[in-house]
Amino acid sequence: METETDPVLGRVEASVRLDASYIEIPLLLKVGTGFGIGRFDVLLGPSFGYALNGKIKTTLSIAGQVETETRDLDFENDNYNRSDLGAQVGASLGINLGSSTRLFVDGRYLLGLSNVNSDENTSDQTIKNRGIALSGGLLFSF
Repeated sequence: METETDPVLGRVEASVRLDASYIEIPLLLKVGTGFGIGRFDVLLGPSFGYALNGKIKTTLSIAGQVETETRDLDFENDNYNRSDLGAQVGASLGINLGSSTRLFVDGRYLLGLSNVNSDENTSDQTIKNRGIALSGGLLFSF
């Protein structure tokens, strides 16, 4: 959030928030060990992301009066790259529920490595993605 004080307008604050939805394709190394009725694994590796859509929310506050505008992200006109290269790190815990079924929970942190800002006029401004992925489910052996 940017804040400035104007002699006429008073305190002026502005912020822009960009939210984009991605398809992520990770290539993860999974290393772990079994214990009693389960298994614990550490996950680490690169991932490729492709943005499907997004929203831009702009908030402007002048002397306590707040105005907010939300609009769809236009990747070409807003100078935003759709593709993103990143790294993921996480952990997975599996618990055996029988001879052929395992319950698992998986948590990962995504760190974007690419600058998704493609505006040549603001090349000094870096925009990188961050994300958290949580999943769980059942695995069946046949």
